[in-house]
Amino acid sequence: PLAQNRDCSADAPAMIAFTSGTTGPPKGLVRSHGLMAATHDILSSVLGLRPGEVCLATLPIFTLINLGCGATTLIPDVDLRHPAKIDPERLLQQLARWRVESAVAAPRLIDRLVDASGPDDPRLRSLRTIHVGGAPVFPSLLESLRRVAPAVDAHVI
Repeated sequence: PLAQNRDCSADAPAMIAFTSGTTGPPKGLVRSHGLMAATHDILSSVLGLRPGEVCLATLPIFTLINLGCGATTLIPDVDLRHPAKIDPERLLQQLARWRVESAVAAPRLIDRLVDASGPDDPRLRSLRTIHVGGAPVFPSLLESLRRVAPAVDAHVI
């Protein structure tokens, strides 16, 4: 049988997420049901996801947000642990193949895509929105993104 919803307190553990380890050993962080619900409420309104939309998710929390909004998640076949080392051509092919409409990613990953793209790159034409964050986002990155994907609505989160 399918799992059934059960009542629980807001402070009950919902998941354990691990830090990236960029500043030391990765650490497990317990996220409560209350935190997960609040995160979903805030991020789903900020991201503006639509049911059936195809989204590139680079962090597990965004995959969960997508599920809660009825969006489809593309978990790309690249090593997301090292955005600076991803194969941008491989990722661009996946974005085009699955007609990804929105993305949430670190600036370095977006920088890699921009560097591998040409002006008004057809592999990015399905994208309507990109949310960039998790590290400093410089104006030059947003300017370069507009050059390769002029129709994209870019947001810094």
